[in-house]
Amino acid sequence: TIILTITDTSGKKDTCNVLVTVEDNNTPEAKCKPVTLSLDADGNATLTAAQVYDGDATADKVTLSIDNSSFDCSNLGANSVVLSVTGENGKTATCPATVTVVDAIAPSANCVNPFTIQLDTNGEATITEADINNNSTDNCGIATRTLSQSNFTRADVGENTIILTITDTSGKKDTCNV
Repeated sequence: TIILTITDTSGKKDTCNVLVTVEDNNTPEAKCKPVTLSLDADGNATLTAAQVYDGDATADKVTLSIDNSSFDCSNLGANSVVLSVTGENGKTATCPATVTVVDAIAPSANCVNPFTIQLDTNGEATITEADINNNSTDNCGIATRTLSQSNFTRADVGENTIILTITDTSGKKDTCNV
């Protein structure tokens, strides 16, 4: 309610009340920012709308939502999500945001220990990664398993330290010795 006061040149006044209704018909501004999201030990990550909103939802008096909040190993790299920003008046604006999903967890190499092989009649023996690997794990999968040495001759009789290298699908590595 606004009070309107009219004063004439003699100083006489009169007032009246005017009811003014203020409406917000503006669409809120959707402000997106890129986000890097790291997968957890199970290969999963959850994104919130607030993470991609480039502002303060409380101060801006808006509510936020996104079209995709769950990511896993199949989403490694750049992904697009749509942020919806809704104002108090119910009007909504959207913007695209880039979510880069990364696997920051290295694999866990596990070796059998000890391991013994016998030379054949030619004085030779061969081992494989499967012989040495003891359930090595990674949250997004193992790409390669390699041994520092797989072929042996009479010159190798005795103890030999062999390194098993586990590389995950993101290029991260771990090793164990046998």
